[in-house]
Amino acid sequence: MINRGVVLILFMAASLFLIAINVQAGFLFIISSVLIAILIVSYAVPIISLRSVRITRVLPAEAFEFEEIPVELAVKNTGWLPRFLLRIEDEFLGVGSHVVSWLPRNSTRTIHHTVRPQRRGIYKSSRLKLSCGAPFGIVHRKKEITAEVDLTVYPVYVDLPSFPVLESQSVPFETLHERRAKGSGYDYLGTREYRAGDSLRMVHWRSSARRGELVVKEYEEEVSSPVNIIISPALTDKSHGDGGKEEDCAVRIAASIARYVSQVGHPLQLFAAQTTGLTYIVRPSFWQVLGWLADLEIDVSRPTGSLIKEALPYLKPRSTLVIISPSTDPEWLDNLPQIQSQRIRPISVLLDEPDAYEEAGAAATDEMIDELRADRINVYRYKLGDDILECLRKPLSYTKG
Repeated sequence: MINRGVVLILFMAASLFLIAINVQAGFLFIISSVLIAILIVSYAVPIISLRSVRITRVLPAEAFEFEEIPVELAVKNTGWLPRFLLRIEDEFLGVGSHVVSWLPRNSTRTIHHTVRPQRRGIYKSSRLKLSCGAPFGIVHRKKEITAEVDLTVYPVYVDLPSFPVLESQSVPFETLHERRAKGSGYDYLGTREYRAGDSLRMVHWRSSARRGELVVKEYEEEVSSPVNIIISPALTDKSHGDGGKEEDCAVRIAASIARYVSQVGHPLQLFAAQTTGLTYIVRPSFWQVLGWLADLEIDVSRPTGSLIKEALPYLKPRSTLVIISPSTDPEWLDNLPQIQSQRIRPISVLLDEPDAYEEAGAAATDEMIDELRADRINVYRYKLGDDILECLRKPLSYTKG
């Protein structure tokens, strides 16, 4: 970038040269030549300095939102001449700039700093801007460097000591599956002789061949009921911009509920809408849930009712459905009769704005809550910025399923 100093030096050099011609003063020729030489050096040195500088970024592979992460920048001079007055602007997660005043030939300088990711996500690369104004700071040259990273930022969550609407079927932090029942679950229990009506898919062929009669496999029956979580931060009239704040809150609430569900032993499914369609994860571990949520790109334009309708075929009878959404659109209530007819217990976590809302928005939310209560739906209300632990400690209405 050319600054005013270049124009001023050019003007002075030209002026002195013209004066030197008229008065035939040798020292003015010398001064004019020195000024021109300064400009040439100011242009050439930054170009040469930037050619042989390499930068690599080292940081942890995993972190949580708002967690302080150590970052290391290794600046290497691969040339045969020293480099100096290098300025590095790291745009990764909003980091500022660093200055390397002197970098000897074939050497590496390490810069340490920290960052705090403000949003979940998978970060693969970001740009570094390297500039040099040596030796006089008159002319600055810049170049961009792509520094590869592989960072997964998980959403933050809270450890819920309880989640009342699930406690009619389980007690947190206690063993839930001490009773072993024969059924059609997922955990292998043993074998027995074939009985009329057993499916041939359950035949254990190796044992059958050894015994000379049909033997079928038995599985442990699922004692706890499945829990399904739908994340639908659909855009509303009250959404912030592109709905980013509602989306972040919905994901953090989902992570907190999934943590509790995993601890007490319920089978778990999570659903969300992407631009490519419905996406879901079945019976994951909690760390798989966090990885899925970190990589989740939610389509906030998708109506909550449409998402519920698409997820219904994947829901088992006698399960629980947690719907996390800021939507007060009454259309998604139309799905409730079908949900309840399959003996699925719905729970609503309504997201709301923090500033006591405009009258129309408050009225719509209150009306939605009244309708959900009338339909015997357990309701939680979360205002953006509230404490998730306090919000999920007790529902506005509590109906045992």
